[in-house]
Amino acid sequence: MKRFILQILVWIGIPICLLIGLYVALDPYRIVFPYSISYFIEKPLSKTNREYLSIKLFEDNLQRRSYDSFIIGSSRTGAFNSYQWKKYLEVDNNPYIFTSWRENIQGIYQKIMYLDNANVDINNVLLLFDCGEQYTFNISNGEAPLTNHYYKLSNQTVLGYQIDYFKAFISKPSKLHTYIQNAKQKNKVLTFDTITNDSHLCNDTITVCPKSNMLINRTDWEIRTPEQMLPNLINNDMEVMLSEIYQVLKKHNTNYKIIICPNYFRWKISDNDFLILTNIFGEQNLFNYSGDHPIASENCHYNDIEHFNSNVAWRIIEDIYGQYNIQE
Repeated sequence: MKRFILQILVWIGIPICLLIGLYVALDPYRIVFPYSISYFIEKPLSKTNREYLSIKLFEDNLQRRSYDSFIIGSSRTGAFNSYQWKKYLEVDNNPYIFTSWRENIQGIYQKIMYLDNANVDINNVLLLFDCGEQYTFNISNGEAPLTNHYYKLSNQTVLGYQIDYFKAFISKPSKLHTYIQNAKQKNKVLTFDTITNDSHLCNDTITVCPKSNMLINRTDWEIRTPEQMLPNLINNDMEVMLSEIYQVLKKHNTNYKIIICPNYFRWKISDNDFLILTNIFGEQNLFNYSGDHPIASENCHYNDIEHFNSNVAWRIIEDIYGQYNIQE
């Protein structure tokens, strides 16, 4: 009987050990081996936890750069340009973009607390809030691998963090071939700014907003519907976190602005949720581009059904700081 049990354990253990070995060797989400700038070059970032790269790059540069100004949000931050924003900051301010796939209130809260606990100056902040239940105002921003909050922010153990990713790795055997192909990929093309974490290599010469965009074939997109008011999404837990975010910003005397991002589906934040945000952060600090806002109302303003393009982000920055006329 004991021999039979031992054989069963061996038959179970060997495949598990092989899978663990394969997971470590491939490092599909780039969280096993020590962080390297090469992570921004060699493999598709869409297959990696973008929050992890944001935190690691920030820690790698902090002593040299003394970051004090932050854009925090979901993949919508990828349209923003820190060099453009810097035109409206003090000369000695150093901006950084914290990008996380499908960021939610909890993730934004964790990053603000992380900066405060690390005694980082928080002089300027742009917080990007997305509309829709699966975005900012969601209790959970999803499961590993793409959206699992970094253990240093969520107080999860390192082991628990790795187990979550290993479970994601083995949960979809059909993707094994993709993981292997990604591990072989060597793009050798740097597409991210490894100082500011901008999603595109930029410079401060981007000062002209195009009057029109090149239309891309979007026949496979869903038909856009008229403006739709969303239900109330901010619950009590979120309201508490938002209030604590405000207290930290107040403590640092932060110049902050809250951007409610435009979206392809023309979802509009509910009046009640907007009132909650107004009561916490002040109406003068809220900039609502949800619904059918003219700054991002056309199909050509979007790269896909989830992301507006950099032209729209340019217009938002200029609108916030009073340089852009939306009637143009």
